[in-house]
Amino acid sequence: MRADEGAHVGGNGDGGNPADAPTGDLRLLDRISGAALLEVYDLTISSGGRREGRAHGPGLVERAVVTEGSMLLGSADEPVELRVGDSIRYPAHRSHVYAALGGPARAVLLVEYTRRAP
Repeated sequence: MRADEGAHVGGNGDGGNPADAPTGDLRLLDRISGAALLEVYDLTISSGGRREGRAHGPGLVERAVVTEGSMLLGSADEPVELRVGDSIRYPAHRSHVYAALGGPARAVLLVEYTRRAP
């Protein structure tokens, strides 16, 4: 996929137009299915920007790898400061946060939906 392709979820998690979101952008890069459905996103956060993620359903896990800058990521009650090359995995059935620290930041975000047996 080219850098200018992919569905934009919106800058504030509201599904809106990313151009209207001054805090950053979230762009779907891929969906991988198998034992679980895996969505791959390109996450950008503007300098000083912060996104609040709502709690998702049970069994959902998020992973992120920071590719630019520094970020505060993870469960809202226990976020972790990460730098380029650092990664994190956290359950997304709780509220979570994505925030840029000291400048703009970027990460690859993976969202894993566990498949339930029929």
